[in-house]
Amino acid sequence: MVDPHADTLATLTPPAPRAQEEDDADYQLARRIAAGAGTAVPMLGIGTQLAKYVAGKIASKTSTYKTLAHEPTANLIDLAQKLDDSTQKQWRDWLPETLRAYCGLAEDDVQALDKLMALQVAVTNRDVFDEWQLFLSCCIAFNHRQVNFEWLDKPSYLECAWACTALRALRPNTDFGPSVVRFILAVMLEDGLVFFPWSGGEGIALDDGETGKYVRGLTDCQDLARDMRKVWAAGVVKNTDPAELPDVDEKDPHHVQLAKLMNGVAYIRANEGKT
Repeated sequence: MVDPHADTLATLTPPAPRAQEEDDADYQLARRIAAGAGTAVPMLGIGTQLAKYVAGKIASKTSTYKTLAHEPTANLIDLAQKLDDSTQKQWRDWLPETLRAYCGLAEDDVQALDKLMALQVAVTNRDVFDEWQLFLSCCIAFNHRQVNFEWLDKPSYLECAWACTALRALRPNTDFGPSVVRFILAVMLEDGLVFFPWSGGEGIALDDGETGKYVRGLTDCQDLARDMRKVWAAGVVKNTDPAELPDVDEKDPHHVQLAKLMNGVAYIRANEGKT
């Protein structure tokens, strides 16, 4: 079947050989996986759905309302800085009504207000890194959806990736606590992702390392998780274009995981306004 998004999704180009690194086993592993990802069959089923999701986000530029400077593509970090500069950080203590009035939001624009309030929480409350319920609320708001406290609105690993990226930019040098790590691990299990690099440090891996202890025994993917950690460290997917998603062999777990990581990179860049 012809992929309807073939014109949008480019193949993955393997990294060029680097001097004095041809004998580096980790780098060679990354090159082999990247080279193979541009061959074989179209993207796996779930990957196709993720690709459509990312393509839609890129096309819409992800922004849902104007910032103070009327720049529709400005991201959360830009908005927080503009609010800090224009109010001398006083907005961090404002009530929702005051913040809505200052930013000129309509009364019925609940989604935009949710995002502003989540932004306020992120810069004032360290608990967003420690309490999974607070992390979840910010995650939903940051991903352009209305927060609902009546049921658990599970985010995808893509949405968690953007939330972690934004939170770490808003509060540098802050680590996620065990509660949030366990929540992200649950999302990874649900979405079939073995390595999540966007939490900072060495990332979160299923069944491997210190963070993997929370799900040890539920999976058997230590080797795969370690391989994908090496691929990420080698820089295979870090600098890819937002529209670059690979064709993968759905029977090869390395290809499947590489596609998922590239979807994460694309989704984050779309939210950063780098189209």
